[in-house]
Amino acid sequence: MNIWIDNVSYRVQEGLSILKVCEANGILIPRFCYNEKLSISGNCRICLVEIVGIGKPVLSCITTVKAGMKVWTVSALANRSSTSVSEMVLKNHPLDCAICDQGGECDLQTVSMSAGNDTSRSYKVQKRPVGVKSFGVLVKTEMQRCIQCTRCVRYMSQVVGYPSIGMIGRSEMVEVSSYQSSSYMNKVSGNLIELCPVGIIVKPCE
Repeated sequence: MNIWIDNVSYRVQEGLSILKVCEANGILIPRFCYNEKLSISGNCRICLVEIVGIGKPVLSCITTVKAGMKVWTVSALANRSSTSVSEMVLKNHPLDCAICDQGGECDLQTVSMSAGNDTSRSYKVQKRPVGVKSFGVLVKTEMQRCIQCTRCVRYMSQVVGYPSIGMIGRSEMVEVSSYQSSSYMNKVSGNLIELCPVGIIVKPCE
């Protein structure tokens, strides 16, 4: 079937998400929580796009294409939505890019340069402190950098098979944490270092 993305017609397969279609055709849509090997959570909200006729931004990672659909990834609504989400994510994120282990390979840096804003409405708000979490003996954490993408949570649950970490709290107070004083880890838990988009799981413990 045919759909329109940014006023260009594409022949696509039924059942694919807008994000997958855009990815296959070289159209960049920012994302944090999406990973092709994990289930879709849709909680980072940065991949918002505009669909003609709906009137509000929708998540491209969970919205499947339909025949004749007209999608805008660079419209005023889509750009404003991505900028607002980026601002919300950065509100509690520390400004430690110079010393961060993820510096230069950080998804948040990349998205902030392309979809971010050079000003903030929340510059007077004090950043919410988040303590160091124990994710076992293999990795070291810097939880203040966490953007709650839940990649690590889904990896532990769906790949490792032991849901030892998860999301606790609600609204702005939500955070990734272990359910026990020290969460269970195994020999593949070091993959969290590569999976994390912003450098929370910074390096193996020495």
